[in-house]
Amino acid sequence: MSAIPVVADRFEPVLLSWLRDAFPDVEFATRFPDTQRDCVLVFIDYLAMRTPITQDANIRLTVYKTDSKLGVFDLQGAHELMSRVQRFILAHSTRSPLVSAEVLTGSSRIRDEDIKAECLYAVMSVSLLAG
Repeated sequence: MSAIPVVADRFEPVLLSWLRDAFPDVEFATRFPDTQRDCVLVFIDYLAMRTPITQDANIRLTVYKTDSKLGVFDLQGAHELMSRVQRFILAHSTRSPLVSAEVLTGSSRIRDEDIKAECLYAVMSVSLLAG
């Protein structure tokens, strides 16, 4: 008798809720807001099942932060915010539905050509409980 394959429920709503509660002064979204405010974009790529009850995923984080006085990309502020967000996810790496988390790639400074803005990009690898 074969088992019915299961996959993890979408984790974005859960993660966004956790991050918004932990960082009420930061905007978190899955697409860049029309307001052009500083924000952290969160995308999740669901990967293979690691075990019959866990699924791997990559969390892609993109931080947009502008120096309010100079009106330019705030590299230091973006690094600090990225670090705070990554540390939060790591600290909650065993909070259901998370099973584990690790930093896959460090923060890389890139240019978002769609909105003509500098930003920081990083990827975290997580395992999620499958439904």
